[in-house]
Amino acid sequence: MKKESVIFIAVMFLAVCFVGFAVRRIYWFHHDHNLSFNVRETDNAYQLSATFARSKTYRVQKYIDDQLHMKHFFTNADMNALVTLDDKTNFYIKTTPGALFIKLDKNENDFHSYYRIKELGERLKQKLTEN
Repeated sequence: MKKESVIFIAVMFLAVCFVGFAVRRIYWFHHDHNLSFNVRETDNAYQLSATFARSKTYRVQKYIDDQLHMKHFFTNADMNALVTLDDKTNFYIKTTPGALFIKLDKNENDFHSYYRIKELGERLKQKLTEN
């Protein structure tokens, strides 16, 4: 009788832990409102890194498409590439659902290219903090 009670309590404990874990994962997947936006600028580089709600990934990527005058620049949520635009602006970009990283080498780009990417970053920050 005592052994069965211990087994029952252990099974119930594991069930409660599992349900708690599942509820937490579901909540964080659908309600990830954490926002982090960092810009690091040196004499040689401009870097932007952001984390945001995974649900905003498509909107962020569409916004970047629109601002860079690209059509379907992002084929999916994951991207890791060196990019050269029509105006010869080149930069590194990495995206995953809920995360973005852009790095522009100032020595490889002119002031117009640097300013374009910097403005994109500032507008993107405003866009992300709106909602």
